[in-house]
This record gives sequence, C-alpha cells and structure tokens, in this order.
Amino acid sequence: MRVRVSIQGKTREGYVSRELVEFVSASPTGVARKTTAVLPSKRRLFFALYYRVKDHAFKRAAETWEKETRQAFGFVDTQDLFLSIEVFSESEFKAAWNRVQTESRARSAKIVQGQIFSHASKTGEGAQNGLEFKKDTSEDGTIKKNEIESLAPLDWDSNQGYLILSGCNSGLAGNRNWTPAEVFARTQKVRTLGQSGYAYFSSSRDSYVEIDASSDVVYLWAFKRRRNGWSGSGQKMEGVTFTP
Repeated sequence: MRVRVSIQGKTREGYVSRELVEFVSASPTGVARKTTAVLPSKRRLFFALYYRVKDHAFKRAAETWEKETRQAFGFVDTQDLFLSIEVFSESEFKAAWNRVQTESRARSAKIVQGQIFSHASKTGEGAQNGLEFKKDTSEDGTIKKNEIESLAPLDWDSNQGYLILSGCNSGLAGNRNWTPAEVFARTQKVRTLGQSGYAYFSSSRDSYVEIDASSDVVYLWAFKRRRNGWSGSGQKMEGVTFTP
C-alpha cells in the first residue's frame, strides 16, 4: 500500500505491507480514510541447518520442514525471517550457527524454532562422538560434547523456543552418559528434542515410506524399522525432549 506520513513536520511517501496496516474508522466524504501502521510486536526467526549430500535428501527434509513451519506459525515475510543454511564440514556448521546468532541480533529477532538435519553418532566412550559432518584439514568432522557446550548462545524465545535434532540417536545416552539433545538444552537454555533411535528419510511423517530422487516431501525421523527393530511396524517413534 502506498502511504503518506508526516514525520517531524516533513511529509514522506513510501510503501508498507497491507498486513501491517489497520483500518481505524470511516471518514467524511472527500477525506481520505485514516489508517495507522501496526508495528510488529515481536520479530521471529526460524532456522534449518542441513548437511550436503549428492541426492539432497537432507536439503529436501529441511525444505519440507520450512514449508510446514511457515504455515503453522503464520509466517509474515515482512516481519519474520527463515534461515536455511547448507553445511558440509564441521567448520561450516559452526559458521552457520554464528550466522544465526548474528542475524538474530541484527534484526532484534527472537528465535522460535530451529532444526538440525545431520548425521549423528549412536553412542561411544567418553565424548568422542556427537553430530557428524565431513572431515576437513583442521577438524575431525564431529561436533563433540565440549564443542556443543562452546557454541554461541542464541536468543531463544522464552515461551516457544524449540530446537530439534534429526540425527540418529541424538536423544539417547547409551555408553557415553550424555546426549546431544540434553547438552543443547542445558547450554542453550532451550527445550530440545532428540531422536530415540536411528533416523531414516521418509516421504510420510507418521510411518516409514521410502523416498526416491523425485520425492519432494521428505522427513528425517526415527521409525520402528530395521536397526530400531527388524520386525517393527514402521511407525514414527516419539522423540526425547529435554528442558533447560
């Protein structure tokens, strides 16, 4: 909508999204109707960090989640921000995490939800496992416990803040006596969900359906099948949620 306003005695013209303009009242004939711009009460940020592979399965899962998240939260392009960042190596993941923090601060936006689409170690001794990425010349490719703890704290929404880890067994401790989801919840001070088994790509949210190269709708989650139970039903498994 084209609008004209008076600011400190100066008349200025510009454009504003219709969603931010509220009709106040009718006006006498020949006089323009009065409108007032409704400023956003709170800017929101959502993010998806996904691992790069040849068939783009992680990317397709991230795109599916973004589409559904935008719809579920009534996403407003003029107010909200969705960051979808592809990463390959450990260092790229850390840089992407820092970018989320930078964008959040620059836009004064609270982070409502984030999801990490990646491989993850099952269990192991000590802390030598975690979220898995490609090795590079300077790092081993694993975001380990101490590295999760050292990630920059993000500005999560105090009511709706929620982080989801799609990687295998990210909500289980096993022999390592810690879980990636619990460490994220504790250090980021945000409710965090991890997987209760090995994660698989599926074209159905509620039960496992194998994907192919043409599948546009893709979910990455733990289902009751194969390594989660060879005689399993294929139904979606409940995640494990940790609170700060």
